[in-house]
Amino acid sequence: MRSLLCALVTLLLAGATASAAQAVAPTTITSGPSGTTDQSTAVFEFSSEVGSTFTCALTSVEPLPVACDSPKTYSSLADGSYEFVVTATDPSGVPGPPATRTFTVETPPETTITAGPSGRTNSTSPAFRFTSSEAGSSFSCTLEGGAPNSDVSDPCGSPKSYSSLPDGAYVFTVKAKDPSGNVDPVGDARNFTIDTVAPGTTISDGPSGRTTSSSPRLSFTSSEAGSSFACTLEGGAPNSDVSDPCGSPKSYSSLPDGDYVFTVKARDPSGNVDPTGATRSFNVSTGIPPSPEPMPTPTPTPSGTQSSAATPTVSEDSKAPVFARPPVAPAPRVATKVDVTGPRIILSVRKRMSATKGGGVRFTLGSLSEATTGILSLRSSSRRGAVALGTLTFRGRPGRRAALRLILTPKARAALKRARRLDVRGTVILRDATGNASIKPFAFKLTAAA
Repeated sequence: MRSLLCALVTLLLAGATASAAQAVAPTTITSGPSGTTDQSTAVFEFSSEVGSTFTCALTSVEPLPVACDSPKTYSSLADGSYEFVVTATDPSGVPGPPATRTFTVETPPETTITAGPSGRTNSTSPAFRFTSSEAGSSFSCTLEGGAPNSDVSDPCGSPKSYSSLPDGAYVFTVKAKDPSGNVDPVGDARNFTIDTVAPGTTISDGPSGRTTSSSPRLSFTSSEAGSSFACTLEGGAPNSDVSDPCGSPKSYSSLPDGDYVFTVKARDPSGNVDPTGATRSFNVSTGIPPSPEPMPTPTPTPSGTQSSAATPTVSEDSKAPVFARPPVAPAPRVATKVDVTGPRIILSVRKRMSATKGGGVRFTLGSLSEATTGILSLRSSSRRGAVALGTLTFRGRPGRRAALRLILTPKARAALKRARRLDVRGTVILRDATGNASIKPFAFKLTAAA
């Protein structure tokens, strides 16, 4: 009988426990990722009986259940497969059955352009470098713009180069594709404009011809907004060549008397430089005629001799002789015509010239109408300013041409050997027998001997 009662009690208790478990409300996941997602952040919302508490677990992140609330957020998830498990416990402390959600994270790669033109450039052959946030990614590149339109879209690698692009505005875009096939939906882009047209330079104010000011001031402009300038002053006595970045107006001070050539070249924001620039020739002449020297004081002539320089007279106050200066006849007026025109310069210069193996550069000076002395100087033109390449002093005979051969300095020969080509500016100064001078600037490209 007792055993029968025990069995009945056990059966009743089991039934009560089963009924209590069935009474616990189930947990429901109401939102959150499922399947495949390209987001690295997962947010889950869930619910159960009022007053219930919850525990959450996420494989590889929180494998053991921890207390949580709705919504539950996981961030910075790596690519891979995940299972989310949430379990509710009712107010009486009885846990209910868990709810689960499986999903897979596959985020696209991020593309970054690390090098390449941006804004304005004068290069028609741009090159771009780029990377992906995921190793093993491949890339596709698109170039849009130009005149005519030069849209190009193709598989590419870093660096990606283009050549012979016409002037115009462009947009370069590159997108990465990871080994799983995910493509960066936005990619990275770079905007740039190719401009190969050099600006024009104009001198708007400053001395020209003869001036008595030793502190000239010159103003100038460029045909393109945002241009910078480089100024060169050549000539003077002694030579006062100066080349430096400058702004308008450009002022000089305390220049010695002499002939000068001022040259200014504009450089636009794309890097194009006016090849010839604008020049202004002027002569500084501040000389003042020297003061006349005082006449010497005459000395007494010994007795018994005659002096043609002065005749002695006797003053009333003293018996000492006083020498009176004889009258000086005025100098005759002579009409003179002053020639201030310098010799005519005819110099043969080609746009491209080659140095000889010995480092010489040859020029031909045209026939002269009078005897002259001259100076021929060459300088290389670069962003850092003008660098002297060599100077030649010569004499010209009337009615004859002059073959000039300037030898480059050792430093200039080394620079030409390295660069193979230099942009060169030159100046010829001729003076006639009376000192009148003419100045002629010129420019050409100098290549190394073959």
